[in-house]
Amino acid sequence: MIVYAILGLLLVAVIVFVVLSAKDWHWLNLVLIVFVFIAGSAAMLAMAQTLHLRTKAIKRYDSALKDAQAKTQLANDAVFGKADSAEYGADSVRGLAQQVNLLRIGRGRVYSNGSVSNTDGQIRFEFPTELPDGNDDALTLQDTELFAFQEVQRPAADGDGQISIPVGFIGKFLVVEQQPKFLVMERTGLLGNFTQYQQPTGTWSLYERMPFDRHGIFRDVMGLSDVQEEDFKISEFRNALINFMPAQMFGLEANSAPYERLIDEFCFDGLSLGKIQNWVESQAASRVSKRFEPKLDEVFVRYRFEKTSDPYDVDDTSGKLDTDGTFTINGLAVDPTLHLPENKQVVFKKDDIVNIDLRTAEGYQRPDGTEVPAFAVRESVVEVGRFYSRTLTDYPFEMTNIFNRSEKMADDADRLIENNEVQQLANDDTLLQQQERSRLIASLEKDNGMLQQDLDQVTALLQSLEDQQRGKAEMIESLLEEMNSLQESLRRLALPQITGR
Repeated sequence: MIVYAILGLLLVAVIVFVVLSAKDWHWLNLVLIVFVFIAGSAAMLAMAQTLHLRTKAIKRYDSALKDAQAKTQLANDAVFGKADSAEYGADSVRGLAQQVNLLRIGRGRVYSNGSVSNTDGQIRFEFPTELPDGNDDALTLQDTELFAFQEVQRPAADGDGQISIPVGFIGKFLVVEQQPKFLVMERTGLLGNFTQYQQPTGTWSLYERMPFDRHGIFRDVMGLSDVQEEDFKISEFRNALINFMPAQMFGLEANSAPYERLIDEFCFDGLSLGKIQNWVESQAASRVSKRFEPKLDEVFVRYRFEKTSDPYDVDDTSGKLDTDGTFTINGLAVDPTLHLPENKQVVFKKDDIVNIDLRTAEGYQRPDGTEVPAFAVRESVVEVGRFYSRTLTDYPFEMTNIFNRSEKMADDADRLIENNEVQQLANDDTLLQQQERSRLIASLEKDNGMLQQDLDQVTALLQSLEDQQRGKAEMIESLLEEMNSLQESLRRLALPQITGR
């Protein structure tokens, strides 16, 4: 309001000045002065208003930006935990997801020895014994996805009866109906054995989660986990493995090198290289491969400490799972759930046994050029022996990878079908064009034939006319000759008469 009052007073002053100057100035100058004053005042007010609005907008922008940054920080804290923590917060989304993943480690609930039938694509799985009411296993299966495996009956390790052993993956199924005596399931995606799904034979086992691979799994089944190496009978165990995993299960020949290698990996797992080689040499006559050569990362050196070792760091409190993985390249645990509860170091005492991978045991050179000496040089240890350790397969990851690839293949197949449909339309259109072109060519050929006939007729007519003209010309020439002859005769007859006169 003060600004408007000042501008009003200035306007009055200008008008007074103009009135006093009316006698000496031209009236147009006076009008221009008043107009310029009013226009300048309006422009100044507009600029002031614009500056005021811009200032308010900048303040709102700064406030919104700070609010967005604060909410982003809250969201990050909710997802990843506090920024100053190397671990995911217990209440963060990542922390909760990590806890869920840990809860899902293993195979979960298992239902074995179930008889199966397929009715119009739905699988009916009947429990060997009815699940009682109130059993947790029976209450939480609705809408649960289960992994199905085909079973075979094998003698129990103690020789008492038969046990059901899962030998082949069938597929993943969703429970759509549950009853105390049976489950009704539908397939969800990829099938590992379509024939077994379409016409089930024998019994199935259902796993809530895809089982993890581990060492000594067949020894546990056969009750050989506690057998010492010197008492372990390779030939008997190998025959049992062949019974568990026949060659036809993998589509291999029984006497082929790939199948022999497969059985070797499970049979020799955990045995010393010396015992393995001695047995291979003793069986050379019946083997396809004369030697068993494990990969470099499958050979481990076993050491016994002669005295207490220096502390070893085993936890990495600065790593992040999404960038560093579960373990660092130096073997430190990044996953907080794998950290030691109290301290971050491990000390080995005298007579403690450790297995060290061959690369670390023999020493190596880092990318920066520094040399890492052999383990026996760094520590006071005695080598006990060298052992073969089978590389484990991450079945959950592999199955997820297979499912993802199958979905991608399905998408690619759909795209190919669409492309084929477009190509078929193009081919149909091309065929129609070819047919139309053939019709036009046939029509043109027919027209050419008719034109040729017309041309032949015109040519014949022209030839006839030419012959007629030639005949008439000869006739005219003959008549002319006769006329000339008659004229000559008339001239001769008229000449004597003229002469007689």
